[in-house]
Amino acid sequence: MAVMLLVAGIFVSYAYFGMDYLRQSDALSALTAELADAAEELTQAPAHSRNDLDEQLAAAEATLSEARSEFPSEIDRTQAIDAILKLASDSGVKTLALVAQPWATVSIQGSDYRVIQLDLEIEGSFSQVVSFITELENEALKTLVINEVRVTTEEDISHGNNVTITAKLVLATYARAATTD
Repeated sequence: MAVMLLVAGIFVSYAYFGMDYLRQSDALSALTAELADAAEELTQAPAHSRNDLDEQLAAAEATLSEARSEFPSEIDRTQAIDAILKLASDSGVKTLALVAQPWATVSIQGSDYRVIQLDLEIEGSFSQVVSFITELENEALKTLVINEVRVTTEEDISHGNNVTITAKLVLATYARAATTD
C-alpha cells in the first residue's frame, strides 16, 4: 500500500508539473510567434543608416540657415520708413501721415518675433494707389505685412471728375527676436 501511495504521489506530481510545463510551453510558443512577427516587420521597415540621417540633418540645418538669412534679425526703423516714403514718392502718391509705433515682441505659433507697426495714410489716383500697394507688397521689405487697408474716395468736379483715393494702411514689419542659441 505504501508503494501504491508513493506511485500515486509521483503520478500526481508528474501530472501537476507536466500540465504546468505544457502551459509554459504554449506561452513560449506564443512569444516565439510574436518575436518572429516583430522580426519580419523590422526587416520590411526601411533601414536608415547613420550617414542617411546625418545627410538629412545637414539638409534640414541648411534649410533653416537659409530661412534665417531671409528673415532678418534686425530692421533699421529709419531705413524701413525711408523705403516706404521713397516708394510712395515713386508711385506718385502723396503721404499724408506716417506714424511708427515702438518695437514690440509678439508670439506667433510658439515663436517670438520683433514687430514694428506703421500707420500710413496716402492719397492719389486709383492707379497710383494700386501701384503703391502692389510695390509695397512685392518690393519694399521682405517681412512687411499689410494688416489693414481702409479706402475712401472723393470726386473732384473742379478738375474734370477726377477721383481722389485716400487709403489708410496699417503695416507691420517683422524681425527675428533675439535668441540665446
